[in-house]
Formats: sequence, structure tokens, C-alpha cells
Amino acid sequence: MECPRCGTPVNNDKSEAQCSNCGLRLKQDTVSKPIAIISDYFSELRTIIFSPTGYFRKMPGGLRGGRITRALGFAIATHWLGAVVGYFWRALGSGAFQGYFQRLVAFFAPDAGSIRQLGGDALKQSEVRDHLMNWFFGMGSVIADPFLTLASIFFTAVFVYIGARILVPSDRTSVTDITFESAVKIVAYGMSPSIFAVIPGLGTVISTVGIALVTIIGAREVYHIGTGRAVVIALFPKFLILGMILIGVLVFTASVLSFLFSFF
Repeated sequence: MECPRCGTPVNNDKSEAQCSNCGLRLKQDTVSKPIAIISDYFSELRTIIFSPTGYFRKMPGGLRGGRITRALGFAIATHWLGAVVGYFWRALGSGAFQGYFQRLVAFFAPDAGSIRQLGGDALKQSEVRDHLMNWFFGMGSVIADPFLTLASIFFTAVFVYIGARILVPSDRTSVTDITFESAVKIVAYGMSPSIFAVIPGLGTVISTVGIALVTIIGAREVYHIGTGRAVVIALFPKFLILGMILIGVLVFTASVLSFLFSFF
């Protein structure tokens, strides 16, 4: 049996065991039940969101070891769940579902006594087909979300790892603690607030801010650094992209000014 929090192997000979790495208490009779997987997932999700400092403070050993696939699966499931419910609210608000069902009812349940003509049938079938295609492509972002989330985690982790290598003082933590695997897990568990996307309206804003805050706390606790350095490390990809945009704007502005001054 493995600890659901950090992936450390736990002796399951006893009815109740405790993880030697993070201290999580596990009951064998509940872990073996499928419902416990869901319960453990939401329990861990709640801990990361509302007690990120304590969670990441107990995680350095687990971040260096354990299974990286578990962290990736946790992040993908959380982000996808938020995307699915968020899409549902957007579709419901735009009336997409209502229009979809109205068209199906109009096609399969015509007015009593009416005789459907071939041209009318073809038109209704075309309308239903178009609506189904629009609905399918509207779901495209939800269907592709797991793949996009996975790519985003690895992309962000690369720059978090680079930032940690540059900014973490050698006297604060061992060089072996700064690994790409630890960066991936910080980013993956830092995506826990993406579940707030289920909230209509401001869900996207709340989840975006929450992801940044939890990732900053994760970098601070795992690498034993100050908040300032943690902010730069956690947001290093965004700072890099912003810097590239600013450089591009400056180069473009300089080119335009040079072109204009060439006439004088």
C-alpha cells in the first residue's frame, strides 16, 4: 500500500498505519474501498488549498521520491473537473443546451397531424447536425484539457527548475533537492485551486490567482527560501514571457521611430 498523499510505501499489516514520510494516518479497511479514493482525493485537495504551507512543508521527501505519475494524475483530474463544470455553466448561461434540446424535440416530435415533407426533414436534420457539430467543437477545449494541462505542467516545470537552480542559495537546501521531478510536483500540486473554475462567473479568476499563490507557497516551503525568491521562481515562466513581449515591443517601437526619423 502507498500513502495517497506522498506515494511512500506503507506497511499495511496493521489495521491502522502511519506514513513514515508525511505522517498521514491510514486505515486499511477504508483504503481498500473504491469510495476511499474519492474521499482521499477531496481530502488532499482541501488540505492543499486551505493549508498549503503545512502540506508542502511535509512534502520534500515525497517530492524527491514517490511517483511523479500520481502528481500528474492529481493535477489533470482537478483541472479537467473544473473545466467540465465550468463549460457546463457557460453553456447553460448561453442557452446552448436549451437550443439543443428544443431542436431535438422539434425534429423527433413534430406537430400532430402534420406530414413531414422530404425537404423539411432534410432541413431539420441539417439544423440538428449543425447544432451537434457546434456543441462538439464547443466541447473541444474540455476534451483536449488533459493533454493541454499535461503540456502546461511540463513547460512550467522546466522554467521553475531553471529558476530554482539560479535563485536558491546553496546553503538553504541540498543541490539534490532541486530536481526537475520536484519542480513538476510543485507545479502539479500547485494547480489544485483550478477546481474553483466550477464557480460561475469569477471561477476562472479565483483559480488563476489561487494557482499562483499555492505554487509560490510550494516553492517557498520545498526549497526553504524567502517569499520574494519563491515568487520569482513560481512565476518565472510568466516573467520570461512578459520580458520577451516587452523586448519585442521595444524593438518594434525602436524600428518605427528609426523609420520615421529617417525622413528628417
